[in-house]
Amino acid sequence: MFILLPLIFLILLIYASIKIIGSVGKKYPAAVPEGLSGVGGWLTFQIGGLLAWGPVFGFLMSFGSFNNAERDHPGMAEFAPWQNFKMMFWLQLLVLIGWGIYSGYRLLVKRTPSVVEAAKLYYKCAPLFSISTIFMSYIAFGQLTGAVVGQSLGTIFSSVISSLIWIAYFNRSVRVRNTYGYRLKEQEQTSSSEKIEV
Repeated sequence: MFILLPLIFLILLIYASIKIIGSVGKKYPAAVPEGLSGVGGWLTFQIGGLLAWGPVFGFLMSFGSFNNAERDHPGMAEFAPWQNFKMMFWLQLLVLIGWGIYSGYRLLVKRTPSVVEAAKLYYKCAPLFSISTIFMSYIAFGQLTGAVVGQSLGTIFSSVISSLIWIAYFNRSVRVRNTYGYRLKEQEQTSSSEKIEV
């Protein structure tokens, strides 16, 4: 039963966040309210990941990794370089989580293309945070440890894949174009270029 608790928590968190995001998103109409528009579908999942389950699971997984390392190596908790590494890691994670929450909130309540561009910037920079873990390891320990590099490579890979998927979604989604006014921007550009030709 104890093993099922995290799964139940995950399901409840995702369900509750989707419901809350859906109801809040309806308060802010889409820039182009026709066809697929408004906060819904994969956009709801995206915003929920930035606002709710991404931060929660990022924190819990990091806490679990540090806790397991200190349990497996009892003297590590008092080791000064380890404490320095943890402090740098937590500060970096707080910045990333804060930026993600800010991006998710803006996607939820604003309806301009600049909001999407800022969220894409977040996804372009997110892998850099994973890469910086390798440099933090070098700064803290004076050398690169195989365990940190190995774990960082997995995180870098998953971060790059996730970022590419969401950037592609933002670039190709009809819902995103309608919700955040890209179609209005495209129409304005078309009409202004027609005026120039005349």
